[in-house]
Amino acid sequence: MAIIPQMSLFTWKEIDELGDLERLRLVFEYMPDEELMKSLERERGKGRNDYPVHAMWNSVLAGIVFQHESIEKLRRELSRNGQLRDMCGVEGQVPSPWSYTQFLKKLMDHITMIDEMFLTLVNQLSEWLPDFGKHLAMDSKAISSFSKQKNKTISCVCPETGKMRVMCNGGFERDRSTLKKLCPAKQMGITCEGQAQCPIVQGIRIPLSEDRRIFTPIDRSSYKWKREYNKRTAVERVNSRLDVSFGFELHTIRGMNKMKL
Repeated sequence: MAIIPQMSLFTWKEIDELGDLERLRLVFEYMPDEELMKSLERERGKGRNDYPVHAMWNSVLAGIVFQHESIEKLRRELSRNGQLRDMCGVEGQVPSPWSYTQFLKKLMDHITMIDEMFLTLVNQLSEWLPDFGKHLAMDSKAISSFSKQKNKTISCVCPETGKMRVMCNGGFERDRSTLKKLCPAKQMGITCEGQAQCPIVQGIRIPLSEDRRIFTPIDRSSYKWKREYNKRTAVERVNSRLDVSFGFELHTIRGMNKMKL
């Protein structure tokens, strides 16, 4: 496997400043695809070899690096870019749409080997980055419903004045699987005219099962939640690369198997 010591790992700016063909060359050199290629070539055997396995595979990788949303866009790029054809190993005519369809079906039959390639790359990153995978972040996209619903904060209302105050964080009770919310008047020294007759002056417990999305072991009103939430910016950068740089936001992929591939 080729190593390029002068480049810093994960320095996106350096990768972005490279030309398209140079980035593609890096992908070819680092991709652990030897076993997959051997398996595909064994299956082809002595059959027709109009479009070699390596050339087809390299061109599929090129479509990802060059951010082509469809096979037709990739084929047009191959038709007008002689350097790209040479790098992929495409000789003569550009592979037909039917050829790509059949090749992608073959790849889907080898999805386990492709998953193993991914795990190999992950393990290599773990050797370079000791903290890789230490923090796992999950995210989802919000779909606006245009409702006027208020934010889901836990508040109490003074029985005398009717004034609403946000309750204080009392921590997570692991044995009960509940969040504790405390009286803001007692915790912050606020004067509350109705404190004497308030039924929740001692606080309340909220089971996480009430709404698992809203109520989490780390209280949303705590400083720890804010520190963890700040890490979301890193997740958003990854999502942006998946959506924009790798074309998942605007794609023409049909079928679950192709999407997994």
